[in-house]
Amino acid sequence: MTMTTKPTKLTPTQEAILKAAAKRPDGDIEPLPANVTPGVRQRVVDGMLSRALVTRFPGGIHRISHHGYESIGMTPPTAADTALDAALAKTRTGTKQETLLKLLSRPQGATIDELAEALNWQKHTVRGTMSHTLKKRLGLTITSEKGADGVRRYRFV
Repeated sequence: MTMTTKPTKLTPTQEAILKAAAKRPDGDIEPLPANVTPGVRQRVVDGMLSRALVTRFPGGIHRISHHGYESIGMTPPTAADTALDAALAKTRTGTKQETLLKLLSRPQGATIDELAEALNWQKHTVRGTMSHTLKKRLGLTITSEKGADGVRRYRFV
């Protein structure tokens, strides 16, 4: 016996909230549409929580869930995509962190030498930044591959 799930029927307000949240890098449902007044805000959010359309995070933050993406006909982004988009959104333009993120985002990635030259840093500083800031603080996944030329290239997964 195969079990099928019924498509989730959404109210126009829920659909508008979820579609707006899906466009945001962090998936946050705030700001809510103008028709959601402070008096009805909690009921709307509770209704979406009870149907698993959004997930509650500490600090009163609510983000669209995988079920929320599916209910509006979208594929949920992968964790790597979400983390990279969020990191790029938080990064100020013209900074060394932005340069580092862009170089590692390229399909071919970048070598330690390329990164050190572009950032005017020592090689050990590049390695430390990748392991601490990018992996631990921003939660990004970095992979390295040694090419046929013997040079190791780093890039985001």
